[in-house]
Amino acid sequence: MSQFDFGTLDPNIKSGTALATDLNSWRNALHTGHKGAAAPGYAVAGLTWLDDTLDPLWLVKRYDGTSWIVIEAIDITNNLAWTPTVGERQRFPLAGGSANALTLTPAVALTAYTDLDVITFEASADNSGATTLNVSGVGAKAIRKIVAGADVALAAGDILDGSRYTANYDTAANAAAGAWILAVPPPASATAPGLVELATNAEAQGKSDAGRALTPSNLASLGASATFAGLVELATAAEVATGTDTARVPSVSTMGDHQGMAKAWVKFNGSGVVAINDSYGVTSISDNNVGDYTVNLASAMANANFAAVGMGGTDGSGNMRWLSVLSQTTTAINVISCGTTTQRLDSNNNTVAVFGD
Repeated sequence: MSQFDFGTLDPNIKSGTALATDLNSWRNALHTGHKGAAAPGYAVAGLTWLDDTLDPLWLVKRYDGTSWIVIEAIDITNNLAWTPTVGERQRFPLAGGSANALTLTPAVALTAYTDLDVITFEASADNSGATTLNVSGVGAKAIRKIVAGADVALAAGDILDGSRYTANYDTAANAAAGAWILAVPPPASATAPGLVELATNAEAQGKSDAGRALTPSNLASLGASATFAGLVELATAAEVATGTDTARVPSVSTMGDHQGMAKAWVKFNGSGVVAINDSYGVTSISDNNVGDYTVNLASAMANANFAAVGMGGTDGSGNMRWLSVLSQTTTAINVISCGTTTQRLDSNNNTVAVFGD
């Protein structure tokens, strides 16, 4: 402790030696900022005191004639200094209390909540509904968020374990009861922050999905189907694999019926033993004769008036071949590979695509 008060100097009593001792003590007090765990008893308005009660955290305080006001905090362990009214409250201390009743105990305690006060904290649990925050034991006040210009109570998942939050105090919030307002409101979907959540099939068709980020009602303005109102819903893996998803948009069956998409296609080698390289909607290739093949479809077409397109390749020596559709039924297409208008020859690189119902 380095504090000293001259008291009232009396030149008739104070000797030179005693005065020198007093001056040395006063020098030490000035040099150390009147440091000590108790306020100097000789305080007058304007005096600065270095409070080391929380050592190794020192608080620089100034006397205003009535109270000591904290103007700076110093961490002598980490050699850091900050303004407690902002910095101390923005160091993201870990919140205590419970998930829905948070508490904070900053090193520099608050004595009252003031409009526009800013605090920060790190959550230690997910909240499950309306939540309060009590700082320095001043009193529990609701934590609110701004939705459509108004402050409302938090919902489950608005505060998540390990996440950091900034809030400011608003005396007019929560119907003038005062509340801490989250500086950045949580996203619309508390269960999946930042993600767009898809509606179920029943919700999409019934327009009953009022709580999701994407809903039929709020997408109706897109001018799409009145049933789905612009909502694109994904099929399950099983529905995609089996083509049984007739109620969704899009689905395997509905996309397969689209006139601008191939109903079936195949790429095959017609030289030697006929082999399919890759295909869709084709079950097999029949080798009828030299340069004569039948493409067998997995599903029958609505009628035989569909479009079948063929493209030939080359033979083993690199000679060009052209592929022509000879005939077709609802389940098969007969194609021939030719070297001339009359000569049918095998080709090792053939492609056939089918369009229609």
